[in-house]
Amino acid sequence: IYAVSVLEKNGPWPRTFSAGESPGLERAQLSVRVLYVAPGILVARHGKDLIAMDPAQSATLWTRHELRADQAVFGDDEYLFVMAKSGDYVAHRAFDGSVIKEGKFRDAMRYRRDTLGRRLLLIRSRGARIQVALWDPVTETEDWSHEFPAGSRYFLGEQNTLAMLDPKGELTVLDRRTGATVLSDDLGSETGTLLNQLHVFGDRDRLYVACHKRTADSPGWHVTPASSMTIKVINGPV
Repeated sequence: IYAVSVLEKNGPWPRTFSAGESPGLERAQLSVRVLYVAPGILVARHGKDLIAMDPAQSATLWTRHELRADQAVFGDDEYLFVMAKSGDYVAHRAFDGSVIKEGKFRDAMRYRRDTLGRRLLLIRSRGARIQVALWDPVTETEDWSHEFPAGSRYFLGEQNTLAMLDPKGELTVLDRRTGATVLSDDLGSETGTLLNQLHVFGDRDRLYVACHKRTADSPGWHVTPASSMTIKVINGPV
């Protein structure tokens, strides 16, 4: 892992992980993956080890061993959660790894569609409605919540957006962080029924919605972009 100073255009540190830090694993299991970065903490997985590091100096703050494949890791600069698919979790204090809470959130992983720091974006059926909520596992409360008609579909967009499209073609784009509506439009029932994918992206001035409708005569594009580029294949209106 390398840290690079954008201003000074050089690296304050590299951090190299060796097989000896996670003994007993095959080479394919020794990859290092950065799970998240927040002010004052960088969290990485190396084999079965969860390693919390100081991003300024690369020093290890704390380590948790025997991380299982079915456990998801998420958090922020205050709390780090290790949560299994069953909903069993352990909450650690981010800066020293001390366990502050353990338990089971039965529906959290089942309905999770995204993670924002330590918070989970949940989408679930509530009778004849679809509920979308941003849930904080520390306080066990919802930061915000909205309901949409049954049959509504969701699409995760860029710039922390969430698009909800109901069966009649009514589009609502929310800010995932605050739950505020940033865009709404009527795309028509035909568009709502036929489209396969909906992309939301933007620049400094505008928000764009691209409706991809896959048909029998649609071009079968296979695009392999450079690592610094994002490609959206679209056959339909923007």
